[in-house]
Amino acid sequence: MLIFPCLSMLLMTCNKDDDETNTQQPIDNLQHVNGETIVVGEYEWHNGKRIKLLDITDYYNSISYVYPLSGKAVNHIAFENLPQGMKETIREWGVAFPTRVFRTKWKGETVYHLLSMIQNEDYGVYHESGENYNLYQNPGQYVAFIEEQEGTECVLILKGEIIKDSTGAKNDLVGMWCNDWQHLTYVTTNGYGTDVIQLYPNLPFSITEICQFEDDGNGRLITEKTFNDGRKDVTVDEFKYEVTDFTAPSSYEYKCYFDAGDTIDYLARSRDGFKTFNRANYFVNYPWYAITSYDYEEKSVKGSKYGTPQPDASNRIVGKWKGSCINYMLASGVINYTWVFRSDQTGYLLLDGQFQYSFAYTVSYSKNEAQVTIYEYGKGYTANEGFCNNPLIAEFDPTILPKGVTMKAKFADNLLELEGMEWSDANFAKHPIVFQRQIQ
Repeated sequence: MLIFPCLSMLLMTCNKDDDETNTQQPIDNLQHVNGETIVVGEYEWHNGKRIKLLDITDYYNSISYVYPLSGKAVNHIAFENLPQGMKETIREWGVAFPTRVFRTKWKGETVYHLLSMIQNEDYGVYHESGENYNLYQNPGQYVAFIEEQEGTECVLILKGEIIKDSTGAKNDLVGMWCNDWQHLTYVTTNGYGTDVIQLYPNLPFSITEICQFEDDGNGRLITEKTFNDGRKDVTVDEFKYEVTDFTAPSSYEYKCYFDAGDTIDYLARSRDGFKTFNRANYFVNYPWYAITSYDYEEKSVKGSKYGTPQPDASNRIVGKWKGSCINYMLASGVINYTWVFRSDQTGYLLLDGQFQYSFAYTVSYSKNEAQVTIYEYGKGYTANEGFCNNPLIAEFDPTILPKGVTMKAKFADNLLELEGMEWSDANFAKHPIVFQRQIQ
């Protein structure tokens, strides 16, 4: 089962998706969010980076607390109005990870309870003076605190955003790079290995992508789809790009502005001095590797790919679909997803405008529902996605290939729901994310 719960996608960066939002009214469970983000301050982080601490409380009317107490009302207090004894502790928590700050009464005292995924829930109980109650050392006393508190409300929700900075970046992207379904790198006990293994050998086609970056900020992406009978379809997408972030020695973020209309944020991370680069650090990668030239037949070019697909009466899932949710459990604010399904059975997924992966897909229909199988590529693979017998012991096994993941799709006018893509409200109830078709 393909599971994309809203709470499982964690990014410290918060890039705005540049897709235009359709004004089509959603079906009943899509949340409209008109919150305000307040910048608390900017602070030193690590690897020479700085982080911006954001107050996102205004996005929420309620927020999850401690199970089974479920949701609590939100009553915003500005960071500068916190008790002096709590400010530094709350700031440190918020910089480290999205943090929910609750205020309550316990034994006649004002108590602050900080919740963050990096700490156990019994760790973050503080007197308003800033003294920690150390309830993690006494489970019985923590249970008493949960049972005896009164008037609990959430007063502040914080998260950090890494400040992008490309200062000092030598542009190692310049050159020609190839990504295909064969060249593979993987983790070994002694470092890294390389192999040539065909991904998804049972599909009727494979895909090779060639990306060329010029030093003047221009580039092009060639996508060659090769069918089992030898036929080839080629698309060529021109783009402009800029390096938006750099972490020494070899980690970049860059933004591509495709001529056909898409704007996408990408990662490029290298472990070998930019002989190859990966989209992220995973157990197994199908990397982009440096090449010097690439030839294709001009007559096979079918146009470009990176624009907004228009509706297709014969294939209802074709299009660009955007959906949002509020993360009520991890306090990450609004998360935006964009799915693109093209008519040639390929597409991609974005999270807050950041590229996650490309995919091929197959689909079958029954009235207003469909069954779609996604074959992810252009990404890395974790140990539980293939190439490994035991995810706890990451040992590469080339006989265990990733498989396509099947999910149900449901349509209503220009709206789409995908099985497994859901969000949890403040009371831990789950709801589907509803995607709206984007019109060019």
